[in-house]
Amino acid sequence: MSRDLQRLLIKVLEEKTYHRIGDDRPRKSDFRLLTATNLPPKVLRDRLDLDFLDRISPLRLHLPALRDIPEEIPWLWRRVHRTACARSGLRRARTLDDAAHAQITKALQRHPLPGNLRDLFRVAYRVIAGQTDPSHPLAGNDLAGYGLLGLEEEPSASSPVVGLAHAFDGNRRLASHLDRFGRIEIRPFEKAFRAYCAREIMALRSERGAAVKDLCDVAERTLRTWRHPNESAD
Repeated sequence: MSRDLQRLLIKVLEEKTYHRIGDDRPRKSDFRLLTATNLPPKVLRDRLDLDFLDRISPLRLHLPALRDIPEEIPWLWRRVHRTACARSGLRRARTLDDAAHAQITKALQRHPLPGNLRDLFRVAYRVIAGQTDPSHPLAGNDLAGYGLLGLEEEPSASSPVVGLAHAFDGNRRLASHLDRFGRIEIRPFEKAFRAYCAREIMALRSERGAAVKDLCDVAERTLRTWRHPNESAD
């Protein structure tokens, strides 16, 4: 949304009136504006007109990611499973034994769940598919394991480097990462992170015509080394 359009919306939000294109008479509006974002406040301040941002954020609600509230997953999982059964149009609700619920819940609590509730529904629908297979219905550990394969399809946590980044981003303990990937490899993560920073900062330097020293606290020579670790810096 352009800055000009944001400024126009400020008037609509404050006065509840607007002009249609080509019309010289103001029209009244009556609406409630709800906005959502996953961007941090600093990025929003850079992208949005500050007056517009102020008008659309008198009341802010923070919704934490599921990976940040693992203690809520047990009841959320059971609710999602029941909802998935209802959405699937099953004539009779399918139930899971407590052991299967516990196995699934424990795995969900260890997973970064980048899709939040979507990940839980993915597991739930796989569980339902396994339960309702007309020729070979699954049960118990086999059913739980089949449902949890839905998490493996999520590419964002498919490598130790990305998994470690998710753990760092969520300020979580590394126990789940260790259980998932084994030995914690910090050096590959550090190398990948430096290469990412170097690549992005050098790109920003070109796009904005800015000096590297104005973009970060690392010298350009060092960034070149990070971007091409196997080559000597110029």
